[in-house]
Amino acid sequence: MSVVTRFGKGAMDADGVLALYDLHARGLLGFFARRTGDPHLALDLLSETFLAAFEHRDRCRAGSDGEMAAWLYRIAANRLAGHYQIGRAHV
Repeated sequence: MSVVTRFGKGAMDADGVLALYDLHARGLLGFFARRTGDPHLALDLLSETFLAAFEHRDRCRAGSDGEMAAWLYRIAANRLAGHYQIGRAHV
């Protein structure tokens, strides 16, 4: 069973999570680093993204690696937007 299939069915074990991370973490980290200019914040947002993806894996409808990437980048974009909305609320 592929990583994408296992994740979507909630049958993700530790090896599967690592495989999913290995497939997508580098690209997502670059996404955050380019938008924030802060490598530490980028790592925090990356962690939040994978945590949110794991917590909401039952909502994932990805049938391919490309669809999984799109789903993860949507979560990432939402995390990034949320970070900046919270920052504005405290100003």
